[in-house]
Amino acid sequence: MIKTPSPRTKPQEKEKSSIFFGSYKTRLKSKTLAFRFIAEINIILGAWYIHWRITNSLNFDALWLAIPLLIAEIYSYFGGVLFIIGMWRPLKRKVKSLDKMLPPLARKEWGTVDVFITCYNEPPEIIEKTAAAALQMDYPAKKLRVYILDDGNSLLIRDMASKLSLNIFNTREDFNRKLIGIQRKVA
Repeated sequence: MIKTPSPRTKPQEKEKSSIFFGSYKTRLKSKTLAFRFIAEINIILGAWYIHWRITNSLNFDALWLAIPLLIAEIYSYFGGVLFIIGMWRPLKRKVKSLDKMLPPLARKEWGTVDVFITCYNEPPEIIEKTAAAALQMDYPAKKLRVYILDDGNSLLIRDMASKLSLNIFNTREDFNRKLIGIQRKVA
């Protein structure tokens, strides 16, 4: 049974009696009905267009071109329908911290978080600010890992990463290492 707050309920009690799905407090976004109206018109007009396209506009003299275009238009229409289905009930979420969930989740049960910072020939100062901000996240230090993915193989980035005690991966070198390992296993 779901409790609904009475008009005399204090603000703290209202928040405790709200319905939570994971860490979200949800409600429909504004203008949802306007979106639904436009989406319904879009589906109806799109279905009418596909029907007209199949029955009246196929060029039988150039079927090699007409059929692929028709298939592309049908594919696009169904992609739009799937998009509308996904957006039919847009929710406004109020994110809550893991330690404020009901029932509370103990810090030792929190999952690990990996932060990947990608770069290619950026100045090390920018990457250092980003990495420092990632390290300042409000999360247990033992469960937070920050990686720098350096496609430019910059020595300055490597020095900065070692100064901050971060893991660094060079995509080209790591890819070549994996490729050699796979070739050795196959051979």
